[in-house]
Amino acid sequence: MNTPKLAFRNLARTKKRSVLLATAVAFGFLIVTCVDGLASGAIENMSNQFSDMFGGDVFVSGVVQLNEDKNIDKITDMALVKNTVAKANLEISYSSARTQTQGTLVFNGVKTVTNTFGCDFIEESHLRDSLQLVEGSWDDIIEEPRSVILSESTVEAMKAELGDTILYKTETVTGQQTLGELILKGVSKDISLLGSIAAYTQRAYTNELIGLEPSETNYYSIMLKRPEEQELAALQIQNLFAAQDLPVTDIQSARKKNANSPISEISKQIKDSEPWEGSKYEVYSFNDIVPQFKTIPIIVSNVSLGVLLAIMLIVMIGISNTFRMVLYERIREVGTMRAVGMRKKDAKSLFRWEAVLLSIMGALTGLILGIVVMEIVGFFPVNDPRLSFFIKNGYWTWKLSAFSLIWKFIVMILLTLLAVNGTAKSAAKLNPAEALRTVK
Repeated sequence: MNTPKLAFRNLARTKKRSVLLATAVAFGFLIVTCVDGLASGAIENMSNQFSDMFGGDVFVSGVVQLNEDKNIDKITDMALVKNTVAKANLEISYSSARTQTQGTLVFNGVKTVTNTFGCDFIEESHLRDSLQLVEGSWDDIIEEPRSVILSESTVEAMKAELGDTILYKTETVTGQQTLGELILKGVSKDISLLGSIAAYTQRAYTNELIGLEPSETNYYSIMLKRPEEQELAALQIQNLFAAQDLPVTDIQSARKKNANSPISEISKQIKDSEPWEGSKYEVYSFNDIVPQFKTIPIIVSNVSLGVLLAIMLIVMIGISNTFRMVLYERIREVGTMRAVGMRKKDAKSLFRWEAVLLSIMGALTGLILGIVVMEIVGFFPVNDPRLSFFIKNGYWTWKLSAFSLIWKFIVMILLTLLAVNGTAKSAAKLNPAEALRTVK
């Protein structure tokens, strides 16, 4: 007996009722799809903004012992680092070798605290995509050794113009105060609050300012094509350093000892280390710096699952009552089929298949409508600066997880089956003779 085909035919016979039930299921799946998709997109955008600002999602930094009490952050052999990372055969979008400092910009009596990233603007061609210039040109930025790129909001606050000289107060690698002069050659569009606290300079001048050689940097970073593999990639690169008998920290141990802040544990490893020669390497991922980004998607998924359960519990009442009424309306039909040889399990399967088909149609409709709604939401620009962390280039984006969707789809089917379970059992227990004598 072709039970699924018969179940579909029964649903088609009562189109209005079937459409109403499928619509209720679709509404639940629509809400869950939008919550999941928009929240996941917002989290990804926030993570990408941090990664773009720092130049990647997997990092290699170096620590050199100056004396027993003082360490300085620098990589002395960049060629060695690049060759080691290359041996990992990772799929990367781009790489960066940067010198990061923190300091204060001073102009017209206005002081602004900023994170400054010394970059090689020629090598880091990806910056031209992530930094949208509203004033200035890349040719002028590259040509000027002391050039700096600041955000619109920073430039506006300081009332600066292209070509102005801006003082930059920071510390050398040995902890001494130093003062440099930067020339404003580029103004970038504010796409987030993160961008407004970052400045980009020529790495050679930044190194000169803080006491590093031109070829040295604070850290080397790579941006993976698949960011979800960043923790494994960091471990793989660390093992390649260890295989060359180079001093390197243990990120795996750090993650086990302090899952909430592996990067803090890495710092402890450096502090407790025996003396070493040259650079001691630290290899870590963005998730090791901010592990909370891993748990947020799980929380969002659980919240959306809770929303689905709440909606489906309400829908289940309607489905259960409707199928009881359906059984009463078709009692003689079911009795006839039982009389001509339909087995009990077939009668039970018939009603269950009808419920499953309703769930599938409702879920697919809800998924499609959810995608349409998210596309429409993503069409309108967002101008609220408080939301800039969660948007991309001024617009909402969305991202759906196949695993999350499949899991919620299974839960929804199970709940629907539970709703019709009583009716299915009643149909299986139906006495054919009594059913045929029933007068409606």
